[in-house]
Amino acid sequence: QQSNMQQTYAEQGHSTRETLTNLSGEVAGQNINRQEQYAQLQSIRSRKSTGAASIENTIEQMTAQADFQKQSVMIDGLLAEGQASLGQEAFSN
Repeated sequence: QQSNMQQTYAEQGHSTRETLTNLSGEVAGQNINRQEQYAQLQSIRSRKSTGAASIENTIEQMTAQADFQKQSVMIDGLLAEGQASLGQEAFSN
């Protein structure tokens, strides 16, 4: 009977070690999975940041282009006024 108890105890010890080994492997696998998910999240954040920067750059370019067009229209208007003024002076002399 003592021999049976020793054998049962040894089997339980082996089973416990096997369970711990399996759990250790599972924890390592989950840790790798967590690292992969973190890498994917960082990639998404990076793409989001790049996309936002691209949008901001496009807005800045469009604003600069609109400002340039406004200035161009104002300059054309000033040139037209200047030419009209010169034309009126020519008629008045």
